Amino acid sequence: SDIIKEIGAEFQSCSIVAQHRYGALEIGECAFAVVVSSPHRKESFQALEKVVERVKAELPIWKNQYFEDGSNEWVNSA
Repeated sequence: SDIIKEIGAEFQSCSIVAQHRYGALEIGECAFAVVVSSPHRKESFQALEKVVERVKAELPIWKNQYFEDGSNEWVNSA
């Protein structure tokens, strides 16, 4: 994705992979995963944080949450 390419260009010593699931997920399933490797831990964590924040800010992510009482609520759909 463009986000990964841009952040990868900023953190050139890092290798970055990200995946965001869509569709129905069961409780406990992973919806968003980011993996970063680099020679230095600090750089990895900085790149990881940038990826997560950019995805949250820029990608249209809606979710319909279901609750134990049978009710549901759309989040980020406005």
